[in-house]
Amino acid sequence: MSRRANAVGIPADPVVPAFIALVVAAVAMGASPIFVRFAEVGPLTSAFWRVFLALPALWIWARLETRQVPLPQAERGAVAAVVLAGLLFSGDLGAKDTPILPDPQTPEPADFVVLEATYGDRLHDDRVHRIQRLGRVLNRALADGGKVFIPAFALGRTQELLYEMDRLVSDREWQGAFPMLEPAAAVPVFVDTPLGLNITKIYAGLSEFWDREAGELYRNGDHPLEFKGLYGVERYRDHRELMRIPGPAVIIAGSGMCTGGRIIDHLKAGLAKPENDVCFVGYQAGGTPGRDIQRYAGKPGGYVILDREKVELKANIHVLTGYSAHADQNGLVEWVQAMPQKPAAIKLVHGEANAR
Repeated sequence: MSRRANAVGIPADPVVPAFIALVVAAVAMGASPIFVRFAEVGPLTSAFWRVFLALPALWIWARLETRQVPLPQAERGAVAAVVLAGLLFSGDLGAKDTPILPDPQTPEPADFVVLEATYGDRLHDDRVHRIQRLGRVLNRALADGGKVFIPAFALGRTQELLYEMDRLVSDREWQGAFPMLEPAAAVPVFVDTPLGLNITKIYAGLSEFWDREAGELYRNGDHPLEFKGLYGVERYRDHRELMRIPGPAVIIAGSGMCTGGRIIDHLKAGLAKPENDVCFVGYQAGGTPGRDIQRYAGKPGGYVILDREKVELKANIHVLTGYSAHADQNGLVEWVQAMPQKPAAIKLVHGEANAR
């Protein structure tokens, strides 16, 4: 390991970035907290890493210390310890005001911040506007008897959707505004993702971590992740049966960017039908089928490749903002501004060029 540090105090040795990546990967897989000592042979310089994982913001804080260890009696030297740098990895920084998740925690001070920038150039809708848009889209889409496909990640997005659909179905404030979502309309909602169902069960048992709004609903007898007409599809044979049922129906399935999972079967069968609709509720990265559907929908001859098959795009496509697991531009800025001390440098990652 190099004894010299760069401008922000991080050792210049190329092994350090790889070591950081290994530590981050270990923490992301559940090894938290971990304590690692990395020492070199020869001149006795050692580095100590202390890494912590904080939920739900999923940020990782690490401090790198370089210590001059005393040499043997014959080569006695001075003993000194210098803290070179505090590093902060934001991870996927969550959005605020999510009823079934706590808000991101205030970060520790750090000299160097590695900050995600997925939505660095966008602002999310507020929750009231978001629920209204979801209600309008679903009400209009279901009125012609078609199916509404919602590609959603199993963790986070699926649960947020269920929470807000419960509001549309159960909350007196919304009753009457969207007739197709009334219990009398009997439009079924299917969660066609075994992983999403398992994670929803976990969420359902963590009510102590919900915010005040969700907690009050639960105490008043309205479980915010359950409502009449909601069905889970666990077995593959039930998934195949679901493919054959007629609309109207709402189907939530993964993956969120349409790169795999059961949503592919639904899209292959339903994208070419003009009575169907697709609602995107999350970021679609460049090069994914989800991005291609957004890009080519509504254009003459528009199509997408799914499982190496060309599928025409005749269904209606909707993009609903605000459901992302990533903070928007304001959320990213506010998170950094909340730090007790300003960092010396910020490195933006995980976002496209215009977002950074």
